[in-house]
Amino acid sequence: KALKPVYKKDVPEDAEVLTSHMFVVDKFDANGEYDKKKARMVSHGNEQNAELHPNKSSPTAAIHSLLTVLALYAGKTEYQMGKVDIKGAFVQTPMTGPPIYMKISKNIVKYIVEIFPEYTKYVTQEGTLYTRMLKAMYGCVQASRLWFEHLTKVLQEAGYKAAGMDECVWRRVDGKKTHVIVVYVDNLLIFATKKEMEALKALFVKNFRWITMEVTEKVSYLGMQINRWDNQVEVGMDFF
Repeated sequence: KALKPVYKKDVPEDAEVLTSHMFVVDKFDANGEYDKKKARMVSHGNEQNAELHPNKSSPTAAIHSLLTVLALYAGKTEYQMGKVDIKGAFVQTPMTGPPIYMKISKNIVKYIVEIFPEYTKYVTQEGTLYTRMLKAMYGCVQASRLWFEHLTKVLQEAGYKAAGMDECVWRRVDGKKTHVIVVYVDNLLIFATKKEMEALKALFVKNFRWITMEVTEKVSYLGMQINRWDNQVEVGMDFF
């Protein structure tokens, strides 16, 4: 429910109306193994008035922050290593501010009405479809920032605090244990006890509709293959 169909006549004359397109790409992991086929509906944020959205930046973890965390947790076997991928993160993020609309071209609309025939009544004479954004669609200039603020709220409510050196490194101190989450947009690398890892999985499943989670000593993360064993961590990018 990221988009709500509307009649063209109901779109305000002064509203932001963005055109859109859809792309499909093949994704591979850090070892070069085929992972999945990914499709995305994208709005044309270049058509927006940037002055209306001054705060649109979204931070990502610095590479030295990631390497520092890996070094700190290399030999701490009481902590598991986990990776979470939040699917369609932006379209799970509520859109805020003045309404923004998206116009969908007729070559995509024909597939939409096959799945949702009740939307046929909204289709224009030209075969296009006007929709109002309920979620922060990919391509919107403010989507990244809205997502980061949404994720920040979820982590804060779970007791995590951003580290002073990097606002994308989150920590929760539990007695003598310190659980850490490294954030890079919708990809999270976690070091936590088994109990905390299970609690985090429940947290993400509750707040986000689609996630995948791996708990393993070998993960593919941001194009890097990370292997942890015998008090050490190996980071490689052989495929690239």
